[in-house]
Amino acid sequence: MSRQGVALDTAATHRASLPSASGPVGWLPLILLPAGVLISGRQLAPWALMWALSIAIYAALKWLTWWRGRTLVNQVELGRSLAYLFLWPGLDAPTFLDARRTAAPVTNRELVSALLALSVGLVLLFGTVRTVPAGMPLLAGWVGLFGLIFVLHFGAFRLLSIWWRWHGVAAAPLMQAPITAVSLGDFWGARWNTAFHVLARDYV
Repeated sequence: MSRQGVALDTAATHRASLPSASGPVGWLPLILLPAGVLISGRQLAPWALMWALSIAIYAALKWLTWWRGRTLVNQVELGRSLAYLFLWPGLDAPTFLDARRTAAPVTNRELVSALLALSVGLVLLFGTVRTVPAGMPLLAGWVGLFGLIFVLHFGAFRLLSIWWRWHGVAAAPLMQAPITAVSLGDFWGARWNTAFHVLARDYV
């Protein structure tokens, strides 16, 4: 069997070994929260509605993964559950909630890289984007988007991963050196925003 076939078979076995998402309690917010935003947010500006809908969907997915993940770990601590729900952007609940998991070590290079990315993002957001001519809103939007990605995904979220790992929690960085990807599959499936890779692995 090919390497890809083995990977697919392993993923299928992993999904089959997991219990269901505990019925409607796990899935219901995924219906109710977006619907609530669409109903109550009719007067919002398009960009505000987009953000509100994105946050609602993310919150519902966060709940779903926690609701399911807590059944895979023995004696989940209340503090870890609250930390996962409100203080960690990842979606791999079983790994985060399991106190027996070993956290990967933090290197000085990783810390410096995260601080540098955060700084670059802040410069793009609050400096560079202001220099874009008023007649080029699309360019300003792209600069702002890249700034936001650097601030959040490569900066703040990485620093949050470092902080949790310093405290013994297995919270792997969401970005796994995407620039080193050897293929599109490797980029999207294993390196870029791995929170949604985990989600797809367990639920698709």
